Amino acid sequence: MINPVENLGEESVTRILQKKELSMLKEVKEILEKNNIQFYLACGTALGCVRHKGFIPWDDDIDIYIMGKDYAKIKNAINNDISSNLIFQDYTTVNNYPYWFPKIVAKDTVLVEKSFGNMDYACGVYIDVFPLFSASDNRFVREMQELCRYLWYAMIRSYYNESFSKGIKKFIKTISKLLVKPKRIQKRLEKIYCKTQNDGRFLIDSGVFNKQALLKKESFEKIVDLKFEDTTMPMPYGYDTYLNDYYGDYMVMPPEKDRVSRHHIAKLEIKGVEQLVE
Repeated sequence: MINPVENLGEESVTRILQKKELSMLKEVKEILEKNNIQFYLACGTALGCVRHKGFIPWDDDIDIYIMGKDYAKIKNAINNDISSNLIFQDYTTVNNYPYWFPKIVAKDTVLVEKSFGNMDYACGVYIDVFPLFSASDNRFVREMQELCRYLWYAMIRSYYNESFSKGIKKFIKTISKLLVKPKRIQKRLEKIYCKTQNDGRFLIDSGVFNKQALLKKESFEKIVDLKFEDTTMPMPYGYDTYLNDYYGDYMVMPPEKDRVSRHHIAKLEIKGVEQLVE
């Protein structure tokens, strides 16, 4: 077992995670290509692909996009591949699943984040999977739909997040425990993700709830393979437009103080970890 606080420095743990996640990403690519299912690198992983030709040095997870219409196909492709070390997790496959989007998890690992440390939820080293779904071209309709989606997200987060332990957050959590049924909300969200794509100009990134969530569909109509670490991975053909919309001037490095991991790990176990330590 690796204890990221006591046994290794944060930089070493980040690199160990990156190596494990890269092997997982290669396996995902192989399975999805075999089943003729498209995916794209997303968010910080897409940024790292263009700016660093691989991981952002301090980033410790992988994000991918899938088209929402392919949600069920990807779940089946991952979970029915008997040779795979991966499992597709969502609210239908895991009890007390605390997220509003699915993950692909390595079976031979255990990873617990501090905010979910007291939950009966078994996770591992993971790849975040963000379904893309169609948005209305009508701004008012779109913003009302996004408001509902955000409220559902807030209910799930407040129900499960262990950091909601004081003050108003504790009150919100108590109310959520009494009133919210997370699986019903997660099922509603899955239906939104999986609905038939319309002919509008926009897609929604299911992982976020601000202006970054609104993406130009034309950026994702084709793919391009770009170098990522020691391999190549699929990116949206319009990645420059996507990354500019998402991050602004994305080639500019952030201040030194912001070059840190966003995740706080309470427990990490990786089988064969010795092979990943430099």
